[in-house]
Amino acid sequence: MTGECYRLSPYCVFSLGANGKSVHVVHGLYGSRFEIAADLFGRLFEDPERIVPDEVAAAVPPAAAAIATLIEEKLLIPADEADALAASDPFIDRLSPLELAFHRGFGEGGFVREDIDPTAIPPATKPPLGTEVISLASHATGEDEISLRTCLEQRRSSRAFGPGALSRARFERFLELTCRAKALRETPGLGWVSVRNYPSAGARYPLEIYPIVLSVDGLTEGIYHYRPLGHRLEAVPSDRAHRDALCDAACHRMGTHNRPAALFIITAVFARTCWKYRGMSYHAILMETGALYQTMYLAAAALDLAPCAIGAFPERATAEMLGIDTRDEAQVGLFALGNRDDAPPRPRIVAVQRDTKSPFATDAPDGVIELRFEDGTRQVVPRAELTLARSPDGTICCCIGRRCDIADIADQCRDDALLLLQSSMPKPGRD
Repeated sequence: MTGECYRLSPYCVFSLGANGKSVHVVHGLYGSRFEIAADLFGRLFEDPERIVPDEVAAAVPPAAAAIATLIEEKLLIPADEADALAASDPFIDRLSPLELAFHRGFGEGGFVREDIDPTAIPPATKPPLGTEVISLASHATGEDEISLRTCLEQRRSSRAFGPGALSRARFERFLELTCRAKALRETPGLGWVSVRNYPSAGARYPLEIYPIVLSVDGLTEGIYHYRPLGHRLEAVPSDRAHRDALCDAACHRMGTHNRPAALFIITAVFARTCWKYRGMSYHAILMETGALYQTMYLAAAALDLAPCAIGAFPERATAEMLGIDTRDEAQVGLFALGNRDDAPPRPRIVAVQRDTKSPFATDAPDGVIELRFEDGTRQVVPRAELTLARSPDGTICCCIGRRCDIADIADQCRDDALLLLQSSMPKPGRD
């Protein structure tokens, strides 16, 4: 230290220690963690724009070694380096310091058997929430027995929800395919774990599902809690104005005015995962939420329903609606479900161009075709994925891929389209 002026690295994240006498610091860029005495922290950052370690060390000699460590670990960086970072705005299109600090912690911790208490295993399910219980039927029929490939190829978000109520049978089958617990298995030292259709770290299954029924045949509009072991619903008291506000917020985030038939609030009971895992619990919960989302998408494809996962939601307001303590249980997902719109708006192709330079490499030996749409956007697809069809009204349409995205072909490019796509017409025996 030579009297040089330093500043705090913009990658640092702070939290107050439990006793109020220290400050915890995480360097988001490197993941290093420190605990600094509160009095030293206050003295260091009396003027955050001008930190002179020599002056602080002279005033508090025992702090010299700690300050040297902070410099060595790049929590304190030279002022000119800090100015250069600020000028470049280091967080444009990158994670914020808080997100980085969170991400750096993912690789630490895990399951350490000697650290867990087998006498205090958190319950696998919540206690009953009310007296009104609705049993759901099981629908082990063949209506959803389509191939996995078809489900994967037809899986997509749909914000064009069709009119009319969702049939109760499909609603019940959707829950059965996605969330129902099929069995319980006892594991020595880890208690009872359930078997479901999506994966969970350690089979802890912290996720809880709260369906908001908006328009389902045979079910009263309201909020329910799904019991995965018994395949039944429990009514959760709620105010219609609050439900409407949440639905409006969900529609706004999806960019649609069409209301779905149901929303599924997904929460996590943290103790179930935190009891077994250290350092990676929240990471595991978010991965499980993604796995549940994909399972919901595939089930919706199998049942010919319109699904849409929603990435942003009013988590605190939802907690108040559900009456949950967010220190123990909090929302981690929101999923919309409804009938498919039989007549969704179709884009119009206004230009078709063949390109032999395929970004799909060997997957598209015949090259690709670029489609330009009326709104100015483009789509590049392998030529083999395009077929022509004729609508009942005689309009020539282009079917893009096995997902059957239909687009009308404008008159001015019909001849070009016919010439380019003739070889892609379905051939006898082709599936």
